Amino acid sequence: MRDIGAVKRAQRLIVAAFVVADILLAAAVGARFFVRLDLSRNWMYTLSAASKKIVAGLPEQLSLAYYVSDKLRSRYPFPAQVEDLLNEYAAYARGKVNLTIVDPATAKKPVSPEQLGIAAQQMQIVERQDINLATVYSGISLRYLDRVDALPFVSDLTTLEYDLSSKIRALVTDTRKVLGILLGDARKNLDQDYSALQQELSRQFQVRQVDKGKDVPADITVLFVIGGRDIGEADMLPVDQFVMRGGKALFAVSSVDIDLAAGLTAAVSEQKPLREALARYGALLKDELVLDTLCQRLSFQVQQNRYMVVQYPLWVTIAADAVARDNPVTARFAGLDLYWPCALEIAGVEGVKAEALVSSSPGSWTMKAPFEINPALSSMLVQQAGEKSRRPLALSLSGSFTSSFAARAAPAKTPLLLKSPETRLIVVADADFTSNMIQYTQAQYNMTFLSNCAEWLAQEDDLLSIKTRAQVDTRLMRIQDPARKAAAMGASQAINVAVVPLLVVVAGIARLLIRRRRKREPSREVK
Repeated sequence: MRDIGAVKRAQRLIVAAFVVADILLAAAVGARFFVRLDLSRNWMYTLSAASKKIVAGLPEQLSLAYYVSDKLRSRYPFPAQVEDLLNEYAAYARGKVNLTIVDPATAKKPVSPEQLGIAAQQMQIVERQDINLATVYSGISLRYLDRVDALPFVSDLTTLEYDLSSKIRALVTDTRKVLGILLGDARKNLDQDYSALQQELSRQFQVRQVDKGKDVPADITVLFVIGGRDIGEADMLPVDQFVMRGGKALFAVSSVDIDLAAGLTAAVSEQKPLREALARYGALLKDELVLDTLCQRLSFQVQQNRYMVVQYPLWVTIAADAVARDNPVTARFAGLDLYWPCALEIAGVEGVKAEALVSSSPGSWTMKAPFEINPALSSMLVQQAGEKSRRPLALSLSGSFTSSFAARAAPAKTPLLLKSPETRLIVVADADFTSNMIQYTQAQYNMTFLSNCAEWLAQEDDLLSIKTRAQVDTRLMRIQDPARKAAAMGASQAINVAVVPLLVVVAGIARLLIRRRRKREPSREVK
């Protein structure tokens, strides 16, 4: 008769051998094929289909080097997250991406991180009981053939995939699209008044200022026309011909001119050539300002060392339910603030598809001249509100457009193009939302919206899909209905003040009762 103990030992050894073999096999398969479970919103930590396609189609070897200080890796979680994402790029490239992780403090290379475009940053590092400032690195260097680029400093994953995929595509194709900015207000300066816009757009485009009244260069893919106060007929002609050539443009303009230097005054702007052109394209600017109960707060000085904060209905906040969700520009809406927007209508032009991209809330109304925009009178403006309804504040236009000079003499001797091929335009009834005024309402999401517009106009839909999936409207005023807002706040207070403490008390009582019952039960001998 066999020894039962020996049989059991043999069985355990066989099972252990199979487990080890399964682990080794899984490791071998995982080196080539892998899956990850991403439960984050919009699958933020999983490589998108667009990025997979970009790296899977690499013709030649791409080198990625992540320069990260060990002091960061041991104290912050984001370096590990960055490494995970870079490893996904390498995995989907099937050998075409060479990834290295480098600690600049211990690396023995003749090239310094700064020479590769990697920037050092000062960060607080906690060491034992002391908090010290340390110079650290967390940048990515890219090399493809003889072309190099870099992400100078990476601190989170919010836009990392978008930035990295954009740079990889630009390196491989050796091209970068050009975006032109034409300022139609002589009082404005591109570097001083639009530095935030330039910084945002420069991530994907070469940004170049276009002189008013001169031909738009042929290499410009997208044109931003910001403000129209000083655009005359001769200035409008090059813009019109750019559109007739199939150029894509965004017009951030208003029919009402706001003069901050003259004590915050407003008057109807005389910009007939621009307004006539937009009407031909499909967008009507009306001589009215739009006000909204959903608005931003404004702080202003009333006396020396005394300030007043009011809800300012002329600084309109766009709600998440007031955008075109099926348009890539606003598919993942992150927020938008407009400053003194004017009323906008769809003109209904044959051959042009018009869509309200952004609208006001149902609690909006309009104001006609004479305009009273003093923030001290905000409460009076609300009391005198007219008929309230949603109003379009930004339009997307697609189709074949007719030149605004088709029915009148143009200030030029050369033959003009009178009909465009299929192209795209966006019209926003406000110019100030593109400027550095965003600092007053912390509206960095305005720049995200404008970047999305630029990419949609440039037809970079795949890269736009990467960017928009990480955008979430995190503003506290997302709930607009006063009744729903009050209910949500009441429920939140009830849960935090009553429900959570009550659950703790119930759990404590239940545990006490269980312990007492166990003590009363007689011990049983196990036979």
